[in-house]
Amino acid sequence: MSAAIRTTLIRTLKTPVLQSTTTTTTTTTRALSTTPAFSKAVTDSIKDTVKAVDRATADAALKGIEVGENVVGKAENVAGEAKSTAKEYSGEAKNVASQYMGETKGKASEVEGKATGKKEELKGTAKGMKEEALGKARGTAQEVEGKVKGSL
Repeated sequence: MSAAIRTTLIRTLKTPVLQSTTTTTTTTTRALSTTPAFSKAVTDSIKDTVKAVDRATADAALKGIEVGENVVGKAENVAGEAKSTAKEYSGEAKNVASQYMGETKGKASEVEGKATGKKEELKGTAKGMKEEALGKARGTAQEVEGKVKGSL
């Protein structure tokens, strides 16, 4: 507190002591202090209240910003993890598709080979039947020619 507000009064008391032949005096000093009653004006109390509200609002806003930053950070982490997981699954899907494609190509080649073999087999059978039919036709033709010649 300022010196203007605080007033200090020093009072000196002199107390006589009984003496027999000489007189001796003792001086005692004591401090008396008075302070005026401290009372705030209405404007000061309003200012203090406004400051407290302003401070609380600022603290809440800062806390909200920090929470928002944390949420954004966590969302970025989750998005990054989801992206890497999606890439991983995409790679696995490509591998599985490639595997099935290879198996399908192998089976297609196998079926093609079997079909070609069956075709050649049937071609051979047809050729054999053709030759057999030609042989029979020639045999019958010779037989008929022989009969015609024999009857002449």
